[in-house]
Amino acid sequence: MRMRFRLEIILVTCLSCIVALGQCAWQDANSDSELSESLRKFLMQKYSTAETMLRRADLEIRYYAAFIDLNDDGKKEAIVHLVGTPMCGSGGCTTLVLKPEGEGFKIVGDIVAASAPIRVLQKSSHGWRSLSATAGGGGKPFYEAEFPFDGKAYPESPNIPPARPLDEKEDSGNVVIPDKPYSDATLLLPRP
Repeated sequence: MRMRFRLEIILVTCLSCIVALGQCAWQDANSDSELSESLRKFLMQKYSTAETMLRRADLEIRYYAAFIDLNDDGKKEAIVHLVGTPMCGSGGCTTLVLKPEGEGFKIVGDIVAASAPIRVLQKSSHGWRSLSATAGGGGKPFYEAEFPFDGKAYPESPNIPPARPLDEKEDSGNVVIPDKPYSDATLLLPRP
């Protein structure tokens, strides 16, 4: 009788743990889904003024997004790599780093010349993890650039300190936005 009672307690405890883990996984997926929807609304609002220009020029904007806690506050920030003719130049494309704020986001990084892959490095600066991306182009050789947080924002360009070339032997970090085909990116503003 005691053995059966112990087995029932163990079984109930195990089932409770499985259910709790499942709920945590669902909440993480659900929160990423909610973040994705908030992100899409934010980007549509930010770039809606560009919509008229894009429609006249037969252009479109696409993006890749990753959600990761960059400042250890328990909340995921968004790293958004925008692609498409209006968002890219010879040195790369626009990458935004966004911190959730209220119903939207606050821009803490607006990097104008970066290419995938985009990595989150192990090292931190002013409490925020450093990022790296491929830089170069426009006649310059390609290299891996580090974008450390300066206390207020991430640098706008790999050519503006505190951004700097990243040595191959240094922290390679984790790829959060891989180098993928343009067609794999989420469509933000379609062609007319």
